[in-house]
Amino acid sequence: QLEFLWLPTIDHPFFPIPTRMLVRGAQKALEIIHDGGKIFTHCAGGRHRGVAMGAAVLVAQGYAPKEAMRVIEERRPVADPGIFYIRRPILRFARHWQEIEN
Repeated sequence: QLEFLWLPTIDHPFFPIPTRMLVRGAQKALEIIHDGGKIFTHCAGGRHRGVAMGAAVLVAQGYAPKEAMRVIEERRPVADPGIFYIRRPILRFARHWQEIEN
């Protein structure tokens, strides 16, 4: 069975990915993973928005944010989680996630 969670956002430096979207996606991903399923994060270019969500899921699973970004870069060379307007939402998500998990 396939499930889809569409979280539309703009890939632009002036419009950062909202933390609430990353939280929503990470929570859904953890539910699926907990139930033995697999997840796939995707965006049109495969470099920024999907990468941010992938990093958020890894952070939600216990990775440090920089480690999550490094893992993604190693496994997907075109991914660019370090670009400033993607890195910031990932780091902001990690701080927020730590707060809601404690």
